[in-house]
Amino acid sequence: MTYVMCVIGQNRLGTLSLIVKLKLREFSLIHCDLWEPYPTRAMSGCYYFLYVVDDFTRAIWVYLLKDKSEACDKLINFCTMVKPQFDVTIQRIRSDNGYKFIKGPLEAYLVMQGILHETSYVDMPQQNGRVERKNQHILNVARASRFQASLPLKFWGEYVLTTAYLINLAPTKLLNCRTSFKALFGVPSSFEHLKVFGCLAYAHHHHRPQNKFEERAYKCIFLGYPHGKKGWLLYDLHNQKLIGTRDIQFYEHVFPYADRMSPLSCLPVQSKNLQAQDLLQMQEGHSAQQDECLHVLDPIAREMGWKGKLDTRSLHKK
Repeated sequence: MTYVMCVIGQNRLGTLSLIVKLKLREFSLIHCDLWEPYPTRAMSGCYYFLYVVDDFTRAIWVYLLKDKSEACDKLINFCTMVKPQFDVTIQRIRSDNGYKFIKGPLEAYLVMQGILHETSYVDMPQQNGRVERKNQHILNVARASRFQASLPLKFWGEYVLTTAYLINLAPTKLLNCRTSFKALFGVPSSFEHLKVFGCLAYAHHHHRPQNKFEERAYKCIFLGYPHGKKGWLLYDLHNQKLIGTRDIQFYEHVFPYADRMSPLSCLPVQSKNLQAQDLLQMQEGHSAQQDECLHVLDPIAREMGWKGKLDTRSLHKK
C-alpha cells in the first residue's frame, strides 16, 4: 500500500511528448476556438468571437457571435469558403472538447466532407496550444490598441477584428519574416491604406444639405477595415452609430477619447494653445466665442455622457 500513498500524494502532470510534424500545406490543419462571453455587449450586439488559425500560414479569421450556438454555422461556412477561394480542401480541424464543436450539425458536416476532427482532453489546453497562444496574441494587441486611443469597452468587437486584420499583415519569424497574407496569397502586403486605430476622422457628408451653410463633413473615430468593402469603418460621434465610407480626412495624431477629463484633447495639437486662450476669454464674457467652442466640443460631450453645457470655469480652475 506504500506505493499507492506515494502516487496519491505526489502525482504530477505528465509531459507532452514531441510529435513528428508532417509536411503540411495551406489548410492541411486548422485550429479553432471560441472566446467565452464578454460581459459588455459589442456595437454589433455580440458577446463571443470565434477565431480560426491556419497551421501552415498562421493566418487568422475572426467572427463575432451573438450566441455560442452560431459557432457551428460559422465554422461550416468557413470550410465551405476555403474550397472555391483557395482550391484546397481542409484535411484536419483541431479544437478543444467543447460541446459546441463535438455535437450538432458540425460533426455531421465534417464526416460527410471527410475532414478529420481532432479534440483535446478536458482541462488540457496545451494540446491545443497553438490556438491558445494566438488567443493571447490577439488580446494583447487589442488591449494595446484600446489603451492608446482610450476607447470605451463597447468597441471591443472592433478591437478584435482590427487586430486580426493587422496580424495577418505583420511579418513573423515563423514564416522567415514573411506575412501571413503573402504566405496565403503569394503577393506582398500593402500598407498604404493603414491608419492609426482610434484616431479622429472627418467623413464627407454625401447627402446634399438643404442649407448651403451646413457642415459638409461630420466628426468620427476610425475603428477598422470593413470586410468585403474598399474603405474604412468609422463611428459617427453625432449619430452614435457605425458607418463605412471612403471619403475621409484623417487626423492620426488626434484621439478624441484620449483625455476624457479635458475636452481640449479632442482638438488638433497645433491649436490647443489657441483654444485655451479662447476659453479664458469666454470666462470674461465673450459669449459668441463660447457658443462656437461648445459647438465644436458638443459631439464629444454627448458621447461621454456629459449633461448640460461645459463648465468653462471648472476647466479653467483645473
